[in-house]
Amino acid sequence: MKKISKFLKVSFDKKMLTPSIFGLKILSNTFSKKKITYINTNSKKRWENELTKSEIDIINYFFKDELKQYYNFKFNKIDYSNITNYYTWINKKFYFNDSFK
Repeated sequence: MKKISKFLKVSFDKKMLTPSIFGLKILSNTFSKKKITYINTNSKKRWENELTKSEIDIINYFFKDELKQYYNFKFNKIDYSNITNYYTWINKKFYFNDSFK
């Protein structure tokens, strides 16, 4: 949080280490659905085991510029068949369905 505060040019306050909305303490919203009242840095790499290779490829494909610019992220090779499958799924689900069924 100190790095984020410095980047945003705001004063760091220890209150920033507690999940809150407009100063009201809340339980944090985690990927694992665990309810915690603190910022847990141990979970920052957990996504590597929680997401599938396909999900990681899709995220990397759509956010590669941001991940490179802001996180100096190094990518593994993207399997573009995962992107093709994603587009196919989106198109079938939202755009090209049989309205006569």
